[in-house]
This record gives sequence, structure tokens and C-alpha cells, in this order.
Amino acid sequence: MRRMVEGVLAALLLLTTAATAGVLEPRDPLLRWLDAEVVPELGERLSRHPDFRHAIIDFMPVADGAPSADASQLHTALQQHIRQRLLGFDGVQLHLDTTQTSCTPPRALDYAIGIEVTRGSGREARITIALLDLQRRVWVSGVSSSWRGQLTHAQARAHEQLMRRGSPGSAAAPFPLGDASALAALLLEQVRCVLPRGVDGAVYFETPDDPGATRVALELRRQLMLTPLFVLSERESDAEWRLRIRMDAAATEAAELGIELVERASSTRQRLASVFIDPRGESTMAPSGVSARRQDVAQSASSLLSPLTVTAVERTGICRNSRGNVCAEVRFGLEDASHLLVFSTRSEVTSLTQCDASGLLRERGEHRFRLQIIRPDSLHRPATGFYVLAIRTRDAALDLHRIVASAPGACGIAADADRGGWLARLEAVLRRHGDAVQWRAIHLDEEARPL
Repeated sequence: MRRMVEGVLAALLLLTTAATAGVLEPRDPLLRWLDAEVVPELGERLSRHPDFRHAIIDFMPVADGAPSADASQLHTALQQHIRQRLLGFDGVQLHLDTTQTSCTPPRALDYAIGIEVTRGSGREARITIALLDLQRRVWVSGVSSSWRGQLTHAQARAHEQLMRRGSPGSAAAPFPLGDASALAALLLEQVRCVLPRGVDGAVYFETPDDPGATRVALELRRQLMLTPLFVLSERESDAEWRLRIRMDAAATEAAELGIELVERASSTRQRLASVFIDPRGESTMAPSGVSARRQDVAQSASSLLSPLTVTAVERTGICRNSRGNVCAEVRFGLEDASHLLVFSTRSEVTSLTQCDASGLLRERGEHRFRLQIIRPDSLHRPATGFYVLAIRTRDAALDLHRIVASAPGACGIAADADRGGWLARLEAVLRRHGDAVQWRAIHLDEEARPL
């Protein structure tokens, strides 16, 4: 149970940090104000004053002095930074809003830290942070601080980008279908609430037809085998119950993924759990395999990478001796100076453009890379994949370069090396540096057309 909860929280926190990375940078006057004035004042007051003992604190966006339903990427970045710093004060209890299902009614919130951003001309802005008593609906006197100054370009863009409201997994914020482990954990927690003692009799777990739902079903089955809720049967004829996962395959933005329990004797159905998912979404954790379609990380207002564009070009340079194969040029833009890691895959073999880890730091602006799209000897040609990773920190860049350079086929590594072990190491490094990395990928057919 604890591992499942930690897995869900880790996934949600990773997505949040990836969305706000780069909005607040070291030596930024706004960040210095938060660390020098706002956090010390809030931390001292919330941790020591008797009025806030045992109080649950949340965050909320504010507009014109009143709570607002709209939050921007800038609000989210400010909230995240304050939250992380306040966790260092003993006695401060911050509300954690996740898709984790609780079987008991949630405790009412006591106070909220309000964040208001008021724009002036150009990039001029005033940011006010104050404390709201949610029970009495009044602002707490003496707990308010304001900053006036120029937003950075990233902060101004972030303020223009509204965040979708709602917890991940809700209809307003569907969860990426590719994150099978986190989805299975969410569904299992709901099942535990509905059937805390499980059911009497064996249960047959049906495998859904949809490939995306199948990955979730397999992970859920694995987790169910570690719980005492059900006795799973390998054969439907031996089971008194059927457990099935159903998904609305026609949905394009938010599809409901649900679990039903069907009694064999009466065909009575009971909905045990549901979560809204993005059926188009792949996991944002790692480019963990070759997929025959375009994959893009959900980019924030502080995105480092522009979308990838590809064109077929003349066979010059690296493509000069391609003997009839197509030469493709992939273009993209870097919004800020970043460490750049570029590699391609074909037939599950990796090719890294730079085996030497020096010189990974690149300036902002447009970048172009060429690669050969080799025509196959047979009709069963796998896609050529092209991956771009923009990395904010040198440590993360060196870690990722070391892993990618050890991929099957890369930098002298045998093409038949253990791919599964390499993908596991890559995922672990991406999880560790998730807030410092953004990536995009595109897969091409033999005519250099995006798949």
C-alpha cells in the first residue's frame, strides 16, 4: 500500500515540477523576495502562533482581492516554491491535493495562502501574498507581503498560460494513459474503498482489447496479486466474478477508464472505480521505446524546446554517401541556453550524435540535425526515431549522456546488448532529474514523413 501511494505522489510531483521548471531562477529578484521575506514570515507565523496549531493550510489564486478559479503557470510556480520551503518548518501542515482516494471524508481546510499577480505595462507586475481565514472568510491581518518589479520573459509567458483546474485524473485534468503504474494504483485505491474486504469466490480478470487499457490492466493485475482483496482465477469457467476494465475508445481528450465487477450467476454489474485519462497521452517520464507515432512532452509556458519539424533535403554532409536513402533534416528551437542531447533509433538500435560528453551546452536559437532514413531490404521496416533532450543542469546532462552512450548500438556498444536493462536505467535517471529535463521525439517513415 505504502509503495503504491508513494508511486502516485512521486508521479504527480514530477509532473508539477516539470511544468514549472525555469519560471523561478537563481538570483531572480522575485525569488530572493520569496526566500528573504515571504517564506520566513509565513513559516514563523504558521509554525509558532497558537492560532495555527493543527491548522491545515492550502493555496489559492487571487484576483482583485478575492479568491479566483483561474491559476496561471506563474501562480503554480510561486505556490510550489513556497510549499517546498514551508515544509522545512516544524508544525506547518500543508494540504496535499492528489488523485489519491481517501475512504474517509476529508478534513475541512482552515487557511489558504493567497497569491495575486497584477500586471502593469510591459513586464511590470505587483505580486501580493497574504493569508486567508477560510472559516471566517477574512484576510488575516499582519500576514501580507507585496513585491513590485519586472517579470522575466519566462515569468511573463507563464502568467499568460492558464493551468487547467482540477486534480489529475479528473475530467478537467485527465491523467496520461501511458503512466500505467500510477493509473493502476489510483484505481486500486478506489477499489479498496468500495470493497475493503474484497469478495467471496474466485475472480477472473478480463484483458481489454484496447492496447493502452491493456497495459493498465496488466499492471493492475500485478498489484492485485499482491493484495488480499481477490482470489484471481486463470480460467473464466472457474470464477464466480469477472473483473473488467472499460474505456470510451471514441473520446479524444478525456476518456473515462473504469473497473466493473460482474457477478457470473446474475450478470449484475457494479462500478468499482474510475479515472479520466487522456487517450492520446504517452507517459512523460521517458522515451522508453520506439512508437510508430509522434510523441511530445506536454510543454509549459517555460518550455525549453519548440516542436520538431522535419524536411527531406539533399544528400550532403553526413548523408553524402547514403546511396539512394533519404536524408532528413530535423529543426527545433531552444528558448534558453541548455545542455543538448540528441540521438536516433532504428531497429531498436541507438545512434548518438556525440559520444564525447564535452560541449553539450548549446545557445538558444534554432538548431538543425541531419540523419539518414535507410531504405529497408524488406517490407517490414521499423520506424526511425529522433529524440531531443534539453537539460537545464550539467549534472543531469552528464548522467543522461552516460546512460544514452551505453544504449545498444551507441558509441561502440553491441547492438544486441540488454535493451530492457538500459531502458530501466534511463527511466531511473529521468525520474531523478525530471524537473531539469524536457524532451521531444518524432518517428519517420522511409520518405522522412512523420508517422
